[in-house]
Amino acid sequence: MKVYSVLDGDTFRFRKEDGTLQSVRLLGVDAPESSLTRYRTIECFGKEAKTHLTDLIKNKFVRLEYDPTQQQVDAYGRLIAYVYL
Repeated sequence: MKVYSVLDGDTFRFRKEDGTLQSVRLLGVDAPESSLTRYRTIECFGKEAKTHLTDLIKNKFVRLEYDPTQQQVDAYGRLIAYVYL
């Protein structure tokens, strides 16, 4: 799948076949918050984490791998997966 946008240092979106956007949370990564949207605070190095992830994966094709020992979707509806370029 091709990365459509990066939301912060540990979350991005891709466009599904039906045209809707799906968020993915990187499994094993806990980056500082870079947006006021959800937590109402921007954490130290949050913007840098988002920029770094953007540089790594935006508009590139990635592969998801799920951990069979935990759920694939979190409370916010995001997929939780390891991500490989």
